[in-house]
Amino acid sequence: MAVTAVGLKTHIYNNNVKSAVLLGSFPLLILSMVFVFYLSMYHLAKHPNVDTASAAWDSTIIAAPYLLLGIGIWFIIAYFFHSKIIHKTSGSVNIDRKTYPKIYNMLENLCISR
Repeated sequence: MAVTAVGLKTHIYNNNVKSAVLLGSFPLLILSMVFVFYLSMYHLAKHPNVDTASAAWDSTIIAAPYLLLGIGIWFIIAYFFHSKIIHKTSGSVNIDRKTYPKIYNMLENLCISR
């Protein structure tokens, strides 16, 4: 559960909690999208003796290990390289209180006032 943000540290904590919830729901989203894809493909095929929902569910279960493996690889790449990718594309640098005290204090005051 997110804590009411008071300073920069609690904003970071809230962001981490929200990120964990999003990462946890991502595999469910992908699996549900694959299920809907299979459901629509079986529905369009119009086989008279095939239960489309059951066939789509079976196909999703068969594909699930491969999907979860792909999602796991995606998460590993993102975990190790997300900061590098963001810094490289935006040209940003990390700031801390020692290196950029004025900017750090302005940002912290902005977070507190929010």
